[in-house]
Amino acid sequence: MTPRDGGDRTIGETAGLLGVSTRTLRHWDEIGLLQPAWRTSADYRLYTETDIERALTILAYRSAGLSLGEIADLLDEQARDSRVAQLRRQRGVLLERAAHLTRMIAAVDRLLEEENDMKDDERMTIEEKVELFGKDWPQWQDEARQRWGDTPEWAESERRQQKMSRSDGEDAKAEMDSFRDALVDACDRGVEPGSAEADDLVLRHRASIDRYYPASPEKQVILARMYLSDDRFAPAYGDAATDPAGSDVAVGSDAAVGSDEAARSGDSPADEAVSRGGARYREYLRDIVEARAVAEEVDLDRVQWR
Repeated sequence: MTPRDGGDRTIGETAGLLGVSTRTLRHWDEIGLLQPAWRTSADYRLYTETDIERALTILAYRSAGLSLGEIADLLDEQARDSRVAQLRRQRGVLLERAAHLTRMIAAVDRLLEEENDMKDDERMTIEEKVELFGKDWPQWQDEARQRWGDTPEWAESERRQQKMSRSDGEDAKAEMDSFRDALVDACDRGVEPGSAEADDLVLRHRASIDRYYPASPEKQVILARMYLSDDRFAPAYGDAATDPAGSDVAVGSDAAVGSDEAARSGDSPADEAVSRGGARYREYLRDIVEARAVAEEVDLDRVQWR
């Protein structure tokens, strides 16, 4: 499309040029990551060439697997750099990414070797996985693979899920259901965060994550915050689903795809906060997880995926 006079572009033109959605650009504006230099008298965004260069830098860092929060920090640092220094910094990040991908390829090779050692009749069928992880599991799995498919946790989760037998799946689902009931009961009874009973619930939840990849108090805090930002997790934790279609993502699938990005940048898995309905039990889960984390000397303002 033809830019406006002076070279400025509308949000639609900028989105088309960058290959992103207009919703993504609006979200970046709202969180202060990419705020266009100008607006029209009707309050429409106009992006300058400088804005678009910043957007290209954001996309480069996103492709390197950085969260929006990390990118914001880097851009603040880069504001003091020359253009050459900025490009060198980007190159360093991308080199780290290349090394990470090399490690991931090696991990996939190991998965292939283990896959060949497993008998067909021991594997869970797709129907059994859907029953375990929720009816939206295939769609959620595709979305999660796009967002986190290059992380060590994803590789480890995939490896463990591939090795899950029918009995393992049944045990996991039974524990999910039991934990949800216990969480709802504790919340309804007013069990205080930080109490022994609440801490036991936190450790049960952490163990459910450990079923898929190693969990830490910080990772658990990040996941608990993510559950609260995405209503698709509502049924898994006892809250009423706000989606009329009854979206159902089970507890097991969240552990398989957790990321710090949502918690640190404020994004939901759709890259923008969703409007929440009732979230009482997820809020309670977050509260008891954070209380336990504080007791384990976690700084809630500086949690990291580690």
